[in-house]
Amino acid sequence: MKDLAFELSVPADPAFRPIAAEAAGKYGESLGLPESEAGALTASAREVVDAAAAAGPGGTISIGVSREGDSLELTVTGGGRSATLSRRLAGAKS
Repeated sequence: MKDLAFELSVPADPAFRPIAAEAAGKYGESLGLPESEAGALTASAREVVDAAAAAGPGGTISIGVSREGDSLELTVTGGGRSATLSRRLAGAKS
């Protein structure tokens, strides 16, 4: 069963978009992702958040972070688009 960890909405403005990506990476770290993998997760999330913002400037970007077993899933919506990223959490905390 997929458990929603958190949802976050930020303005599509470039000053606020990094907050969503950083939150996802920090959550991954809290579950035991090594810093380098959490950084890669943050970078991937930032790309998806930026793409959503480019598709609909001036709106909001939402990110939902869920966990199912040893997998982390990020769903990013904004600008009429939706994208999902998945990462395996090797050695994640229960």
